[in-house]
Amino acid sequence: LTPPSTKETPSMIPPGLFRWLAAMPGAHVGPVRVGPSECGMGGGLYLTERVSDGDLLFAVPHSAVMSVEAAFADPRLGTGLAALSESDGDRAALAGFVASKLLASDARSPYLATLPARSAVDPQHMLWWGRDEVSLLEGTGAHRECLRLREEVDEVAVTLSGDTLQSDVGRCGQQAVDEAVRAAYVSILSRAFTIDAGGAGVGAGAPALIPLLDTMQHSAHATVRYSYGEGRRVEVFAVGGHAAGAEMTICYGTHPDMVFGAHYGFVPAAQAASCYTVLRLNEVDAALFGIGAGRVLDAQRAAETQANDDRWTDERVRATPFAALAG
Repeated sequence: LTPPSTKETPSMIPPGLFRWLAAMPGAHVGPVRVGPSECGMGGGLYLTERVSDGDLLFAVPHSAVMSVEAAFADPRLGTGLAALSESDGDRAALAGFVASKLLASDARSPYLATLPARSAVDPQHMLWWGRDEVSLLEGTGAHRECLRLREEVDEVAVTLSGDTLQSDVGRCGQQAVDEAVRAAYVSILSRAFTIDAGGAGVGAGAPALIPLLDTMQHSAHATVRYSYGEGRRVEVFAVGGHAAGAEMTICYGTHPDMVFGAHYGFVPAAQAASCYTVLRLNEVDAALFGIGAGRVLDAQRAAETQANDDRWTDERVRATPFAALAG
């Protein structure tokens, strides 16, 4: 998607984020800062001083990670979210946990403020589009995936509202709870990683939100590597030497066009040239922002790129993993 010049960026540099993280036992915050990205939409992670290959940039303790393990351990929510995980999967359980924290004053507030937020100016993620915008993608794999995800979000919101988040409905209202669940899904789809702590423990192999790591933009040539290290913390190291001011990147993994488009809200430039979905996203840009208005898809080009898109089935999408943190 091409952002309009008037794009409003959510609060990406909350003043308390680094203080909150640095105060946690086992945390390490090195020469990094968060600022508007030069590599993509929203925020990015920058160096404040020169680093060498293998330097530790920062470390996030497990206590700061929003995971299904933390969800199951929550005194108020744990039992209900564990049951939801059994019936609807770990992603649904994590969404309920994140939604509950978005609705309340929580110790994680400095981190929660960095998560994607709906903007009337730029409803970038497909879960925030209206039906008319979604219909512009008809005939693409991204459209099928978008409909599947929107159905999942609606069903999980109903389940949570009638059980685990019932008190939140009474306190905040149904609309607020529905919006919090949708926002939680946007964050999980676009920013979650899979924790693989040796394959053992509650939540191993489930999606998790990892503060600071999830502020970095995607690149096929990542400038950091990361692992689940000793002391139950995620450690992030520089790959190669980099000067102060460099924006650091990670690789979100290898995904088909429609997963990047429907989950992450963008398609990498290297894939965009042969992506039917991207051509249709340009139509959405025209509808939402007036960008490229009047552009008509060439029928032959559309047929060629649709054939590329159709190589990926819904079953293959569901089997595509998030980037994993190897323990």
